[in-house]
Amino acid sequence: MTASNYLFSTPLDKNDINRQNCMLYILRWMEGTPDYSFTFDEQATKFAKKNSDLLGLYMAGMTKFVLENKSDSKDQNKIRLNALKIVINYAREEKNKVKMNGEFKKAMEAESKGKLEEYLAL
Repeated sequence: MTASNYLFSTPLDKNDINRQNCMLYILRWMEGTPDYSFTFDEQATKFAKKNSDLLGLYMAGMTKFVLENKSDSKDQNKIRLNALKIVINYAREEKNKVKMNGEFKKAMEAESKGKLEEYLAL
């Protein structure tokens, strides 16, 4: 959880070796953990197309959610929904320097209108 917390507490910076190491750690952990499973469907990740930063943050959000909400850690819909909420909250802070594409802006708009579940087709 320390790695995901670090990612969500520091601005995006391709030159930050600690961010790179945290992302690598999360990826390896997600691939190898026997305790949790993660589903990456097209609907939930379409906002991250051609944006590896957003995809990495989404993965970190999934990790953060399952570790902080063990009772919901088997519910893939809750994982996807809450991971995206975490990424959106992070992206709203200008200091984090998130480059937003049109699809991510649609996700943010859906979230602000209370329609993120519809956006994700949950």
